[in-house]
Amino acid sequence: MAHAVNVKIGTNLDRASIVVSSDRTIREILEDNEIQYATTTIYVDGATVQPGDMDKSLDGFGIQETCYIIAATKTSNAR
Repeated sequence: MAHAVNVKIGTNLDRASIVVSSDRTIREILEDNEIQYATTTIYVDGATVQPGDMDKSLDGFGIQETCYIIAATKTSNAR
């Protein structure tokens, strides 16, 4: 059964706190919050999300109460 999850979501520079249903997918959460994911690396609680896992729900990741979802863009001076 779905439950509420507190999510810190954002990019390298901007983050927000939201509450979402645990049956929402990573892709849905990013799209709902207008975060570009096609050209970034997505992390959930510090672990890299693989392309095949974008449609996995928070429940599917085993997240119960809180998590971080970050879309990190490689900067032009990163090596």
